[in-house]
Amino acid sequence: MKSVRPLRLALATACAVASIALDAPSQAAPTLSAQGYLSTAGSPAPDGNYGLLFRLYDAEAAAGELWKELHPSAKISGGRFTVSLGSVAPIPLELFAKPYLWLGVQVVPEEGETARVLLGAVPYAFHTASATTATQAALAKDLQCVGCVSTAHVGFSFAGSTSKGGPASDLDCVGCVDPADLAQGAVTSDKLAAAAVGTAALGTGVVTGDALAAGAVTSDKLAAGAVGAAALGVNWALAADKGGAALVAKDLQCSGCVSADELEAGLVSKLLPIATASSLGGVMVGAHLDVDAQGTISVKGADFLASTGGALTGGLSVGGPLSVAGDASLGGHTVKAFRVENAGSAPACDANKAGALYFDTAKKVFYGCTGAEWKALHK
Repeated sequence: MKSVRPLRLALATACAVASIALDAPSQAAPTLSAQGYLSTAGSPAPDGNYGLLFRLYDAEAAAGELWKELHPSAKISGGRFTVSLGSVAPIPLELFAKPYLWLGVQVVPEEGETARVLLGAVPYAFHTASATTATQAALAKDLQCVGCVSTAHVGFSFAGSTSKGGPASDLDCVGCVDPADLAQGAVTSDKLAAAAVGTAALGTGVVTGDALAAGAVTSDKLAAGAVGAAALGVNWALAADKGGAALVAKDLQCSGCVSADELEAGLVSKLLPIATASSLGGVMVGAHLDVDAQGTISVKGADFLASTGGALTGGLSVGGPLSVAGDASLGGHTVKAFRVENAGSAPACDANKAGALYFDTAKKVFYGCTGAEWKALHK
């Protein structure tokens, strides 16, 4: 980009009488053809490409611009240039509704802006300007506008349609269609977007079975969680087919809901002895045995000595005969309050009883068995 100091820029009269090139069918943004002259020291600026920055204002001394556009490489020949404003940054149409527009130009990267020029209008533009007043707008022919008529300007109800008097399109409503407005089978699955109808959008009883075509409501048309247990009037359980027998019942709790004929043949007779007897399989259940719900017997090992040995740290109470297979050793300690068998008459004395003692409670004498007879230990 060339820079020549000092530069002096002037806009030609052709810019003051600016022309507006507007493509009416497409209603494209306008473009303005602007011409100017760039000189230095009274002579045309050297030929080349220059950066030109254009701005529009609503007053000659306005501080902020309404629009700006940079032409980074505007061609200058003999000091003259012609550019099309709006070809880089579209000019908003609403700017031309203002009574005045001022154009300023700056050579980039030079500082300062040339004296602003008031934009005029070509002769035929006066006809367009006459359509801006309310009295003359009625005479405007083939008027085209987007967004210039709002609902406040019409005194009737309306709906969108692709043709005059045609049916409404893109209708948005909640609760405006009741069952009486729907023909039999009018709502089918292909008319509903996935999850389009949620429970919050339906009033109680709005959609009934006779208003829906067969198969119109499928699982993909229902939002997740849209149908809860409260909305169903049936009991259900997991089954392999619709209405089939339940395969899995999770956390089932019932009392009296299973009768004897619903159980395996003979199962009640197998369970009844277990439920009523105090023993299981001939084993008495007591303080030292535990039986769980599956019938597994476990022994409280802490209540018994190991079969290979052990020591008793407390007293030993034997409710029945005590048999010692080996020698009984008292560890050299004295046996206190030891009693032998008491009897009012002599018990049997044979080879199996040899060495046995008994106390005759009538004669007050101790006897010992020799294996054949009893001998008094003292007289």
